[in-house]
Amino acid sequence: MFNRFDSLLSLTTEKSDASICVRAQAVWKGINKKTKEFRGYNIVFIDNENCRIYAFISDKISYLFEAGLKEGEVYVLSKFQLKSYDGEETNRAVRNEKHIYFEAQTKLNLLKENVCDIDQYAFDLFRLQDVDTFLTDTRFLIDVIGIVDC
Repeated sequence: MFNRFDSLLSLTTEKSDASICVRAQAVWKGINKKTKEFRGYNIVFIDNENCRIYAFISDKISYLFEAGLKEGEVYVLSKFQLKSYDGEETNRAVRNEKHIYFEAQTKLNLLKENVCDIDQYAFDLFRLQDVDTFLTDTRFLIDVIGIVDC
C-alpha cells in the first residue's frame, strides 16, 4: 500500500513539500529564564517508526497554532521548514540531527483517528553504565526514569 506521508527519517532540508503524520508526544512553553517572556512552543513529534523530532513555534506566530495543538494528539503536518543543527546547540530534547520550524503557512491538521498507527510514547534506552558518557555531552538532555534489573 502506498504511504502518503513522509517518514521523519526520510526528511531532508532540500525537500520542501514533505507531509508527515506525527503525534505530539510532548508540548511545552519556552520561557526566557531571565525576563520570563514567552519565547514560543516546543514540541517533540513521533512518527509510526518511533522516530522523534523536535519542533519549534515562534512566539510571533504561536497564536496561529496554540488552540489546535494538544499533547497526545495525532496530526498531519506540512509546509514547514526543516533545518539541520549546526552542532553548537545544547539541551536538545531528542537525538535527531534535524529539527522543524513552523512558519505562518505551516499546516497542522488534527486527525480524528490514529490512522498512522503511532505509539503514545517513544524513548531512548541506554545501559546504566553508559550514562556517565553522556554527562559531558551538553548537546542532549538526559533523564534516568528507572532501572530494569533482569
